[in-house]
Amino acid sequence: TKFIVYKFNKLGYRDEEWPENIDNCVWAIGDSFTVGIGQPFEETWPQLVQTKLQTRVINISMNGASATWIARRAKFIIDNFNPKTILIQWSYVHRREDPDASKLDEDRALPVDPLDVADFENLTANIMLVESIKLSTVVIHSFIPKFFDGENDLPKATVLYNMLDTSNILYFPPPDQADVARDGYHYDILTSTHYANSYVNLL
Repeated sequence: TKFIVYKFNKLGYRDEEWPENIDNCVWAIGDSFTVGIGQPFEETWPQLVQTKLQTRVINISMNGASATWIARRAKFIIDNFNPKTILIQWSYVHRREDPDASKLDEDRALPVDPLDVADFENLTANIMLVESIKLSTVVIHSFIPKFFDGENDLPKATVLYNMLDTSNILYFPPPDQADVARDGYHYDILTSTHYANSYVNLL
């Protein structure tokens, strides 16, 4: 049985405290899969990327993160730190958030509407927002396993991949989930290693 400890830095992220010099850091953004729920910290995909690159990876992730939250975090990082590299793992396509910015981020999740045809449009718009503001930052996109809602959404996912291809956007499709973390839901070391290798291979 793996020993799992959840420690959060002073900014509230499951990560070490930020180094004084962050000029050459890689930034990772995502949802609970990037947080590494059910995984030892050192087996999360951002930590595996850090080991492979021998470069500090700063993990900016939140359980339940929506595409809008992820894009907002990316914009903040780009506006304030002009990073060299951002690695994004987008969440479920149906995750949307309340536009009421007076609420805490954790309280802005909207109920899932399986009939909402705008989910893919929302995800695509947030990807393109990040691409439009990235300046000189290298951004690599991917998605959690089964980020779309079953076979009915497969054609929409194919359209999304085609759009990314034709726009020369750096990304890779999500792999099948090869294993399950200790919580019985999130992925474990085999899948996180696949993600880490795929991000590194595109850098």
